[in-house]
Amino acid sequence: MMMLNAQYRRGLMIGLLLLAGVAQAQQVGSRFTYQGTLTDGGSPASGDYGMRFELRDQATGGNMIAFQELAQVTTDAGLFTVELDFGPGPFTGAEFYLRVMIRPFGSVDPYTELTPWQRINATPYALQAEYLDDKGASAGQVLKFDGSDWVPGTDEASTVWVQQANGITYPGGNVQIGGSANSNPPADNTLFIEAAAGDSPIRARIGGQTRFQVQSNGGTNLGGGPLAPANGLYVQGDTDINAGLTVEGNTLLDVTNMAVSSGAHPLTATVNGQFALQIRSNLGVSVGPANAAVIPPPTQGLYVFGETVLNNKTTINDDLAVDGDAVHDKPATQYGFVKAGVTFSCGNAGSMVQQSFNNINAQSIMVSNGATFGNCVVDLPFSYQGLFFMTSVEENGSDVMTVNCNKGTQGGVNEVVVCQVYNVTDDTNIVVAQSVTLLMF
Repeated sequence: MMMLNAQYRRGLMIGLLLLAGVAQAQQVGSRFTYQGTLTDGGSPASGDYGMRFELRDQATGGNMIAFQELAQVTTDAGLFTVELDFGPGPFTGAEFYLRVMIRPFGSVDPYTELTPWQRINATPYALQAEYLDDKGASAGQVLKFDGSDWVPGTDEASTVWVQQANGITYPGGNVQIGGSANSNPPADNTLFIEAAAGDSPIRARIGGQTRFQVQSNGGTNLGGGPLAPANGLYVQGDTDINAGLTVEGNTLLDVTNMAVSSGAHPLTATVNGQFALQIRSNLGVSVGPANAAVIPPPTQGLYVFGETVLNNKTTINDDLAVDGDAVHDKPATQYGFVKAGVTFSCGNAGSMVQQSFNNINAQSIMVSNGATFGNCVVDLPFSYQGLFFMTSVEENGSDVMTVNCNKGTQGGVNEVVVCQVYNVTDDTNIVVAQSVTLLMF
């Protein structure tokens, strides 16, 4: 047979006293709550037990006044709570004791008696209104134990929380739930918490770690991590946004995944009321102040309104359309786009520039007749050191033409390119005037 021992808490049902002292005209019934601790073999018991409670008129022996059996009582870490009802008749002022007996749940073995029997203190007698009158309690008061007896007193709960028109406030601090605030928050607040400067008004912890905090700088931190930006938001971990998101301040995103339904535009960023970046439903991206709804970017492509600077290698897998000038900022010592070019007539009929461009320093490229008959000299306003050259010559009917250009100097100072055109078909090496194009990389 299981050996059981029990210890029980004294001073039963203080909570019942609170109910009994609120309004004498309200019947509270004869039921009361009994709490105890149960040990099994010296350790707190856990599980279900059957219990029998007897109301006795003596500490041992005597007469049984009433009893109640409970087939299943659950204990948790040794604690159990039951509700007993012996009827209002027995409690007329006489002294009574509670005999408790116990056995395993579902067992038909005899009960094991737990000793000593427990003296029933004053609480059940609070069922009698005369007891409250005898103690001098009036409406709105409750009975409090002063260490030796129960005496009437003010319900302290009524002085801690003050009921407002639509909620409650705590006069000792700045806490409000609904209603009019003692610190005048906006009228539409349903929960108002105010903190002094330098304090964090709200903090929630899970497993000893802060997971939510409204900080003293006005920022909000979700998930832990460092201090949130002032009046901003810091999120530690993944974030799912299922509706629109508007950000008016600076936003630092380590990794951001945005998923939207078909036909929706996942991202629009504006600066001072003007568009800056738009990702459209056609998977195209628009950069600059142009309204992508009016000038949509190409499907899965890029539209840039304004100047574009590329500081590194750029790969373009499809057509590239440039409406304005394409200007690079690479120095002449580096390789990249074509830096300068000139188309000119070269030969004994006279040399002249037909068209040119200079993205190195924007100065004019000049062409003149050379010192040798049939030569032409291209005068460059920049150094050709480190540049690559490519030349081509316009054909003359069915004749195949070629051009020979060499680097040189003019006057021993200026860097020039000296070119001469030949007729390869005739193989006569007779100089002729032809249109030559020189590109520099």
